Amino acid sequence: MRLLAGMHRLRALDRPALSHDHTVTARAAGLPTKDTTTRMLASIVPLGNISLCRRLARLAAVTFTVLALPAASAAAAAPAPAWTLSSVSAPTYFAPGDSSGTAHYEITLVNTGGAATDGSPITVTDQLPTGLTLDPSGASGSSYAVSGSFSSLACSGGPTVACTLDETLPPGTELQVDVPVDIAANAPASVTNAVTVSGGGAQEVSATEPTTISSTSAGFAIQQFGFSAHER
Repeated sequence: MRLLAGMHRLRALDRPALSHDHTVTARAAGLPTKDTTTRMLASIVPLGNISLCRRLARLAAVTFTVLALPAASAAAAAPAPAWTLSSVSAPTYFAPGDSSGTAHYEITLVNTGGAATDGSPITVTDQLPTGLTLDPSGASGSSYAVSGSFSSLACSGGPTVACTLDETLPPGTELQVDVPVDIAANAPASVTNAVTVSGGGAQEVSATEPTTISSTSAGFAIQQFGFSAHER
């Protein structure tokens, strides 16, 4: 009875609204599910223990309301696939008027997430900048799984190049796409290549890379590229 008296003194305190589960428990115990004259905290009663609820209600001889317990912490997010994307020009500088097909963009894509892709089509898109066109030799792409398996991507397009793969890719799988380009003689001195990957159940990722157009060879340096992720 001391315990019940102590619970009775809690009636003036604010309480959270009833959750669905607690409301069901109160109804099954034959108890009201709305606050009336007395507010009582039932955190000592395990959720679903109907017989104990009934005994407490009879002993207290008061209106008994089961109150919601503090919400549980959010469940950890399930593992999901995720893309890491890069685009690098080779050579570092493209020569104006070069139509040999030796200048190209090397695109690398890796599933760095905690789960395999969901089997939906994976598409790598390269929007070639002004002054650059896809070489007639065409783009090509391959995937390399950690297990050693190998697959080819189907590529088409120009000036927008698209390579697609319809497979499930485990974490750690790498895709490489090679996009050979021809450079116009009057191409701008600096252009920006834009690459995007989408599909596979992962968040879409984009990468951009500035490319210098010059007849002078580039000096030694660490080439930079950027990437960003955004939801659709």
